[in-house]
Amino acid sequence: MFGGYYGLTITAYDEVYILTIPGFVWYKGPSTGDGRHYHGCQHVGGGQVLSMGGVNVTRAGISWSQVDPWSYGLQVFNMKSMSWTTEYNAKPPVYQGMQAARDWYAAGYAF
Repeated sequence: MFGGYYGLTITAYDEVYILTIPGFVWYKGPSTGDGRHYHGCQHVGGGQVLSMGGVNVTRAGISWSQVDPWSYGLQVFNMKSMSWTTEYNAKPPVYQGMQAARDWYAAGYAF
């Protein structure tokens, strides 16, 4: 889960949360530094999630003349390295999950 908007304070969030299944444990990922809402996210293979579009709203509203810091409104989140990048890997290695989740399951907390 990435980004979102809280209307009462007019805040666009830049946080990432990952829910592990079947353990149902949430992990907080790194912030992008650029809050987003009205965007879409799609798993695109190999533990990569593509975030497309969106805007950052502030109390001043949406500035349509402001240059988007994301090239073409795109960013890729790598769930294994827990990092944001502008590059998509068309042939990623097999996704093994992030280390923190693997450690949690290895400690015997899985159902």
